[in-house]
Amino acid sequence: MPRSLKLAPAGFGRTGWLLLGCLAAGGCTGLNPSEHPVSQMVPPLKLGVYTVATVDRKPVVTKEVQAEYPTQLYGYLEGKATVVFTVGVDGKAKDAMVVEADDGLFGEAALAALSKWRFRPAVLSARPVPCRMTLPFYFDSPYGYDHNGLSAGAPSDQAPSDAPASGSITPR
Repeated sequence: MPRSLKLAPAGFGRTGWLLLGCLAAGGCTGLNPSEHPVSQMVPPLKLGVYTVATVDRKPVVTKEVQAEYPTQLYGYLEGKATVVFTVGVDGKAKDAMVVEADDGLFGEAALAALSKWRFRPAVLSARPVPCRMTLPFYFDSPYGYDHNGLSAGAPSDQAPSDAPASGSITPR
């Protein structure tokens, strides 16, 4: 009598195979399976716009606004969006574009926040000049969901404030 090949542990049964099939079909691909990722090429520099490597003084953030977590993505644990933009001589972000995002909604939230940021403009030969920068925005779920979409409970009264965290920009 031929031996049968054992594919699963004892007691795995039909329910186990059904569960395994559902997980495979559902695409258990990690913490943040995105249905709408964004990935775009960085456009060429416009005439008269400098890179951070070519200016005497890089732009400096004077007003930073935290990006709001998109409510439609409540099941995600975290996300990221990278934005490329030009800091104008007036200190405002111009020509902003999402070049990479885990989901398009993270990109939209990053652009909305960036429109409220202000900078001290870049300086070249003692005069302000427009300068291109790249900035990543990181998102953590405020909804208390773990990576399986299960509620982690309500936040406590001891939760940190909503004030933006201090940090620095690393231009590329």
